[in-house]
Amino acid sequence: MIPILVKLKGNIRHPGAMDDDPVQITTTGTYAARGGITCIRYLESDELGLGKDVYTNLVIKDNRLVMTRRANGTETRLVFEPGKTHHSYYETPFGSFRVAVVTQKLDYDTSEAGGKIDIKYTLNLNDAFSGENSLSVEYTPDA
Repeated sequence: MIPILVKLKGNIRHPGAMDDDPVQITTTGTYAARGGITCIRYLESDELGLGKDVYTNLVIKDNRLVMTRRANGTETRLVFEPGKTHHSYYETPFGSFRVAVVTQKLDYDTSEAGGKIDIKYTLNLNDAFSGENSLSVEYTPDA
């Protein structure tokens, strides 16, 4: 595993909202790749005000990204695959929500020397449209 510096930029556009809801985080993590599978792992240490550390794994294989987030014994798994809808449950401090992820775009260019992942997707929470989302993950080796 290679230590990396990770810059996350996320944006949520809620239905009917006048403004977007942007999030930016810089953290450390690790990068590993083998056999056509890329894994990036990083820690969100209460940057989002959730009251706990959140460990996130991004696993890329065959134009599909699986995001697994772990915190305080709970795990959330979201699957991003262009043109497909994937269902799961999203754990929050306020309870569990049924989620449908519809991915419009998944672009990535990853290597030991650094990389970038861009995702555009919509979320439905408990069968209600929640918003249009984007996530950009850039990383460089952490020397």
